[in-house]
Amino acid sequence: MARFCEGSMAPYNVLSLTHECTWVMGSTAGTLGSTSFGSCVGLVLWCPATKEGVVAHYAGSLGHPTHQAQARDDTQEILLKAGTAGKAWNAWVFGGMSLSSGTLLSASSVGQTKQLIDLVRAELSGPNGFTHQLDGYPGYGKVSLDLATGEVTLSVEASGSGSRILDLL
Repeated sequence: MARFCEGSMAPYNVLSLTHECTWVMGSTAGTLGSTSFGSCVGLVLWCPATKEGVVAHYAGSLGHPTHQAQARDDTQEILLKAGTAGKAWNAWVFGGMSLSSGTLLSASSVGQTKQLIDLVRAELSGPNGFTHQLDGYPGYGKVSLDLATGEVTLSVEASGSGSRILDLL
């Protein structure tokens, strides 16, 4: 079960051994975000009509075949609880720093992250009306979503350096 968190950050505890997905939701104003993407995967959703947004943080271990059913269930739970049905949403799915060149993580971790990205994207490809914003397997350390504008900022490092602001389609 995905863990809904109060506030504006979808936390990830790097010392935790749990296979979990955390998520936050907001509307109209403010910023949502998450950090510490190593082998983890991020999902950002934004509805231009209502200015509602979601940021989710999937533990990289959810990409392992023994945990993929949980990742699918977590994604469906988020989509249901966020009320995505019947609305047009923009979606961004990306991997963590393990996908960047020069990573110290193993090739199996990179493969697991890519599998998790594909899994989350597949769950978004249903009848919900999502427009995907990222192709390939970009790797980032931090994400923020401006609820008023839908501007998504992805940063290479958790500190925010190397930021990339994504344009809407």
